[in-house]
Amino acid sequence: EYMGTHIEHSNRESEQLLSMVRTSWTRPGVSVPPVHPRQQHSLSFMHMNWMLWIALLIVLIALFLLPQTTTTAYATDPSLTLAFDNEYSTVPISTAFTSFITTVSIRAPKFSPTSHTRAGIDLVAVLDRSGSMQGDKMKMLHKTVSRIIEQLNPNDRLALVAYDSVDEVVLPLTQMSAQGKESARHALQNIRDGGPTNLSGGLWRGLHVLKNREGEMNDVTSVLLLTDGLANAGVVDAEKLVEGTKNLLREMKTTSIYSFGIGHDHDSNLLSSIAQSAHGAYYFIKSSSQIPIAFGDCLGGLMSVLAQNIVLTVTVPEGVTINSISTAFQTTEVVPNKKYIINIGDMFSEEKRDILVDVTLPVAELETSEQPLLLSNIEYTNIIERRLANANLVTVINRTGPNSVLGSKSLNVDAQRQRIRIATAISNAQKLADTGQLKQAAEVIEDARKVIAQSDFVRSNAPGSDSLLRDLDSLTPMMASADTYRSEGTHQFRNKANQHNTQRASGSYSGYSSMYDTSSKSSFRMDFEDAEMDDLLVLVLLILFLMSPLLICVSLCLCVCLWWSRKK
Repeated sequence: EYMGTHIEHSNRESEQLLSMVRTSWTRPGVSVPPVHPRQQHSLSFMHMNWMLWIALLIVLIALFLLPQTTTTAYATDPSLTLAFDNEYSTVPISTAFTSFITTVSIRAPKFSPTSHTRAGIDLVAVLDRSGSMQGDKMKMLHKTVSRIIEQLNPNDRLALVAYDSVDEVVLPLTQMSAQGKESARHALQNIRDGGPTNLSGGLWRGLHVLKNREGEMNDVTSVLLLTDGLANAGVVDAEKLVEGTKNLLREMKTTSIYSFGIGHDHDSNLLSSIAQSAHGAYYFIKSSSQIPIAFGDCLGGLMSVLAQNIVLTVTVPEGVTINSISTAFQTTEVVPNKKYIINIGDMFSEEKRDILVDVTLPVAELETSEQPLLLSNIEYTNIIERRLANANLVTVINRTGPNSVLGSKSLNVDAQRQRIRIATAISNAQKLADTGQLKQAAEVIEDARKVIAQSDFVRSNAPGSDSLLRDLDSLTPMMASADTYRSEGTHQFRNKANQHNTQRASGSYSGYSSMYDTSSKSSFRMDFEDAEMDDLLVLVLLILFLMSPLLICVSLCLCVCLWWSRKK
């Protein structure tokens, strides 16, 4: 009965096989019942249907997982450009403003360098191996760093620093050739969880690796600092740790630091301060499963760096004064109300930096379409072409007749106002929540939401406008209780504020501020996340391959497609 029901052959083959079994079956008292041809056909058809359904399911899964290719236009020139937007497009010559807002925008093109033209990276991964990293965290960390090793090319160099109560360089700065990658994998396998968390020792050892590097130095240098706990060995005072880091960075102006805090027990204020001191970003990783997404996002940014050491200088002509400059970047006053220097740091492909400048606007004597309002200049290092570069911009305002009206409002200026408003509201709410005033913190967020929801930018449904409200809405549940805020809210608040202040996405969870995302970062996030799903899919295909010859062709085709997508 068992064989008559399950043998998957054609009717003729099944009958022959059963006939052979009947003639050879010598066990007394046992007879094999005949199988009706119609029953055989029905069973065989049902079995075939089942296998076809599985094949169809695998095809659908593969189509969902494999990256979607789209046609996109890339710039051929990696140079930065300057642009401006005024609060009003036109202003009557008889109208004066004591406060008039204009923006200076620095824009990086959507540039896709090849592996040969991309700037090389000197990367140091500083990895927490304290006892709390045991289990899934350490396993996921190993998988993620292995993925980073795969993505680096021979122009890049990688070093691994591990720390618990002590710190050590388990892999010196090594060229990522085939042999170098093998050395890196071997060194990674030797990183195992141990004792307390000497974060200062690990970070400073990593910075010294870059400071003392030899050979041909790459243009992009960065430290990836990961921890899941508090600094409880070495320098544990946050202010001293940040100050010591700044002292080392004074001689390493192009080095960035990206900090990754896993779980609920790390000091997000410390990690954020460290990252900000080196023009980096802080990533909040809610669970170990998000480690690949965060590292993929970060690596996607580093592999698309177009410019470094960006310095913006703004001055005003006679008759105009600067009231204030709204930016989170370091700003130096050279001549009060007249000249300021802003240190931007670096920029990735597709990124923008918008600086709000509040100036006075006097009356004009004559109608003109080009009354000078602001003079801007940027100097930077173009690392794709490996040269110093600069750009200039004159912000002008169109002055119309005395009886005319104000021109149209700029949505971009309003967008930057709301961006600064949300960043300020989050920071203010966090200060209140940190002292236990959760109700007052929630009111600050709600008040900001009401104002932003009524802004011209949001009401116009312009691209990115919905992201502002989503970010605020995602923070409200974080203030439901003191425990919720302490375990997750404080980290998300700080991460959100940093993203809006710097206009740089740095997320690994559902609260990701997508309005600052770039193609490179998105691609690497998906690649690192899909690597886990690829392993599962290959396993399923292997099982199905062994189960039935009917799926051999489907399995092989999908495996080839999967391999090709990973290769690309």
